[in-house]
Amino acid sequence: MSKERPNPPDNVASLARSQSEELIVARFPERAHSSFEMEMSPAVPASNLPLDGIQQGAGLDSASHTGWRYIIIVSGEPVALADVGLAADGTPQFRSLNYGPFVPSIAKALEYGQRTVAKHGGTLELISVPALYVVALWHDLGEGEGTITPLDPAPRPFDAGREYPEEDFVQILTELARPLGPDGSALSVGTDDKREPNDHDEDDRGRS
Repeated sequence: MSKERPNPPDNVASLARSQSEELIVARFPERAHSSFEMEMSPAVPASNLPLDGIQQGAGLDSASHTGWRYIIIVSGEPVALADVGLAADGTPQFRSLNYGPFVPSIAKALEYGQRTVAKHGGTLELISVPALYVVALWHDLGEGEGTITPLDPAPRPFDAGREYPEEDFVQILTELARPLGPDGSALSVGTDDKREPNDHDEDDRGRS
């Protein structure tokens, strides 16, 4: 049996939609006309794996739930990723709208993952390791039998878009997290863009 993941409260999706639409229109004013159409993907649970946990041998089950992500689609094109979670008092909180390089690959992976879940069962979860520039989609089938797909751009030696057995993925993460010196790790990013995965964000206040 796969890991149990929390479903978003009913009002989370409406918050994601209203805040995302406001920011999308502000960023792309040319799209704010009668033919403007915005859609959202189904929510996908999101979790973070901390670097020190990986270095101490923690597995995927140790990832901490951070909220839910929605792909924002405008006129059929995925343009952003909405990040929504819960505040300390349990109320929904819109955190950011991400336009970064992971958006197209997350959209593609989710579309494929949803078809795979419909056929084989299991659950999906978006796993982020910010310190290693890794974002991956986990298809959890339980008992370590699932697969996890690092998304483009991915650090070497990962192949972006390839499905890895859970054990292999964790082993490579562990190697990437192995310190080489006081300021280094084994990280080798397969792209010139070495910014954090949450770059290009706009929060609920919009652009300043």
